[in-house]
Amino acid sequence: MSPVRYSLLRFFSAIFLLLCTVAIQAQEEKVTTTTTKTDVQIQPWMWAVGAALFILILVSILKSGSKKRE
Repeated sequence: MSPVRYSLLRFFSAIFLLLCTVAIQAQEEKVTTTTTKTDVQIQPWMWAVGAALFILILVSILKSGSKKRE
């Protein structure tokens, strides 16, 4: 292995280990947060619109796939 390659390998290894150490330290810190839970109610018409869009997208994908085969 050439000296330049070896030095680059050592440099990037040191940076990698430094980043790993920072990530580990960040996970060990005790942080208290307060959250408020909001209940989101999805209306029935939203389900119908979502299902219709899903079916339209699915049909268009299937149709474009069948045109390529012909």
